Amino acid sequence: MKAVISSLLFALGILPISVFAGEQSGLVMDIRVNNTSTYSGSHVFINGTYIARPECGTNSLWWVFDTDTSTGKVMLATLLTAKATGKTVILWGSGGCALRPGMETIVQVSIQP
Repeated sequence: MKAVISSLLFALGILPISVFAGEQSGLVMDIRVNNTSTYSGSHVFINGTYIARPECGTNSLWWVFDTDTSTGKVMLATLLTAKATGKTVILWGSGGCALRPGMETIVQVSIQP
């Protein structure tokens, strides 16, 4: 029964979009913080391996996040810490490019030991 329901939900497009989300690990090379009233989201460039990439993520190796939110501020702090310490990060995306065309929106950041 679960297989039938899963197949039906997939066919209807109701499964979470994270199924199509991007993932990348690497070093933080560049962070650009923008005023979202002028630009749509701040963005970060990671030099590393794309594990998965959504169709909308056409701007190679750039990711976007919203520093006007508390989550975006924590992401920025995490990315700055990784950049300052030379640590590898893993980024997970939403599967969409709502904030900025061609750049996937970050939903989670992890600094590797």
